[in-house]
Amino acid sequence: MTQPPHPLAPHPRAKALGYLRDDVSGQGWQHDEQAILSLATQLGYDLVKTVRMNPDIHDPLHRLLIIVRRLDIAAVITPTLEHIGAPSRICRACSLITITPEYNWALAYKPFDGSAQS
Repeated sequence: MTQPPHPLAPHPRAKALGYLRDDVSGQGWQHDEQAILSLATQLGYDLVKTVRMNPDIHDPLHRLLIIVRRLDIAAVITPTLEHIGAPSRICRACSLITITPEYNWALAYKPFDGSAQS
C-alpha cells in the first residue's frame, strides 16, 4: 500500500535552496545544514545548494533573491523564520519553508520564463 504524498510536497524535481545566517545558526550551522537537506529530501525537492550569509553582508535577502531568480528556485528552506525575518520578500518570488515549525509560508513559485520584470 502506497502512502499519500506529503501535503507540502512540490511538483516533481522542483528546485530548493537552503538558507541560513551565520549569526543566527552560530556553532550549530552544520546541524542546520543537515536539517535543511533532510527536509528538502523528505518533501521531494532537489536541493541545489545551501547559502550561508554572514552578518557583514548588506541586505542579505536581496542577494538571496538574486540567487533564487537566477537558479529558478521553487522554495527556500530555512531552519527558522529568524534567519529570514518577515517572509513577504521571499514569498513574492518562491515558497518559504521553515523547519521549526515545519511550515510552508507561500506557494508563490512560478517557473522563470525571462519575461517578468522585478
